[in-house]
Formats: sequence, structure tokens, C-alpha cells
Amino acid sequence: EPGPSLGLSAAGAAPAAPAGAGGHSTVCGQDCDAPPPEPLAHDGHGAQPVQASVAVLTCSDRAHAGVYEDKSGPMALETIAAFTARSGGAFEVSQTALKVLPDSEDDIADQLRSWSEARSFDVIFTTGGTGFGPRDITPEATKRVITRSAEGLSRAMAWQTSF
Repeated sequence: EPGPSLGLSAAGAAPAAPAGAGGHSTVCGQDCDAPPPEPLAHDGHGAQPVQASVAVLTCSDRAHAGVYEDKSGPMALETIAAFTARSGGAFEVSQTALKVLPDSEDDIADQLRSWSEARSFDVIFTTGGTGFGPRDITPEATKRVITRSAEGLSRAMAWQTSF
């Protein structure tokens, strides 16, 4: 079973986009080479922004050991901040957390469960540990905690960040 990357076989692959169409419309249904849509109108008169608390968990033996700096976790938070800025005040991040753990299925599942059970965060993103190495087990650890998978979102995010 494929992980969060597309992993489609030739028989199951979606048809290629027409030449010049750009984007990856077979994944998310949009021409992602187009400029982003305008933010939702938020007049600031009584309308409360949507608030969310966000955590990012980076799963990497080497980043955890200090062999190299974790860049994916901070980049995820930067992307969320950019989205917030583009929202025109309609979206606010009330709290963020960034944590780096080694590629340990138990440690990853325990951290996700801890954040979830404490209701510490509205959204938890994981990054790293999705390759084919024997210790790349983030999807397996996540599956131990979640009740429902959002495979379409995972595939769209993986596709968007693969360029």
C-alpha cells in the first residue's frame, strides 16, 4: 500500500494533464500554476477570525541527533504564517509548537496521542519519515493514532511540495 506519496502504478495512474495546462489538476482539481485566489473578505466589523493552534512534528533520526538542522518543520510553520497573512484577517494562529523526534514508531505515536488527547492543538502536521528506509515509519505511527485518514490532502500536499 502506498504511503503519503502518490505511488501510482502505470495501470492506476491518472491521465496526464493536457499539454500547457500546468499544475497538477489530476490530484487536486485545480490549475496550481495559476495565482492563488484572493483571500476571503473580512471586514473586521464583528466577524471573528477563525483561530487555530498548530503543531508540527518532524520525525528524523539525524535532525534529532543534531547531524543536520531540521528545515522542514520551520518551513511548515513559515507556510502556515504566509497563509495566515494572505487570509486578510480571516484566519489567525493562536499557538504553535515545533518538535523533533527520532524515527521511533512508539515515540511518534505517543507524541501525537499526547497532543491529541490533551486537545493541545487543532491541527497537527508531521514531516519526515516517509521514505523507504527501514526507520521511515511516520505513516505507520500516525495510523496508530488517527481514526480517519485524509489521503487526498496528504497526496495533494506531497504533490505540491515535490516540485
